[in-house]
Amino acid sequence: MKTCYIFGSALGFPKDFKPRDIDLVIAADAGYLKLKEMGITHPLTVGDFDSLGEIPKNCEIIKHPVKKDDTDTMLAVKIGFERGYKNFCLCGCAGKRLDHTLANLQTLSYIAERSGKAHLIGEDYIASAIKEDTVSFNKSQKGNISVFSA
Repeated sequence: MKTCYIFGSALGFPKDFKPRDIDLVIAADAGYLKLKEMGITHPLTVGDFDSLGEIPKNCEIIKHPVKKDDTDTMLAVKIGFERGYKNFCLCGCAGKRLDHTLANLQTLSYIAERSGKAHLIGEDYIASAIKEDTVSFNKSQKGNISVFSA
């Protein structure tokens, strides 16, 4: 399944990240720097660029005003949907600031309400929002699970 990977500048990055040709990689504002550190130098970059402090010159840019109704991550999710993606992975979008973490948890619900699937990758956890009545896991997955209604 093709995946839209959205990178912020907080905690929670996959090790050895290598997107496939069918995947979409979006840097949300300062997430551009994290991707650059990982060797991914030409991602689609979205946001108001208040955190990054400059507009990158070597990639596709979608610039938004600082005063807006959506977070940079939500803007990236909407672009992913517009480009035909239903599977999302939000990396580096949790843990640094509580307000952004809460907004990105709400973003998971936004994706689920539109029949998408998403994971918010934290430093030592994964959060998801689901609409299904049942959930199943691969036997190789280990750890704790907490389920909350929203």
